[in-house]
Amino acid sequence: MSPLPAGWDLILPAVAHPRDGREGALIRHRGTGTYRLWDGTSLRSCPQDWATAQTGAWVLACRRLLGLSQVALAARIGLAPNTVARIERGELPLMPRTRLAIERIRIVVDSDPPA
Repeated sequence: MSPLPAGWDLILPAVAHPRDGREGALIRHRGTGTYRLWDGTSLRSCPQDWATAQTGAWVLACRRLLGLSQVALAARIGLAPNTVARIERGELPLMPRTRLAIERIRIVVDSDPPA
């Protein structure tokens, strides 16, 4: 995929648009907080509540995959447990640094040799 447009951050690398199913990266504007889908050439609008629900579902799935409670995940990524809960419920946006922190935990867990 081509580089993101200036001023936008990658949130989720691949999601299907809720209306037509076309895939793209979910990105968020740094200034306005608006979500869009980026297919590598164009920005497509998407429902904002759908976008926050997608990011919340991703955090929940990652946390469960890692076998962590909300409290444990929050401690590992430097957030309050209530913040993790609100992101999972789609009440707060997933910030790029939070996504990256969760990705780092997943990489470490995936690379740990079996006991």
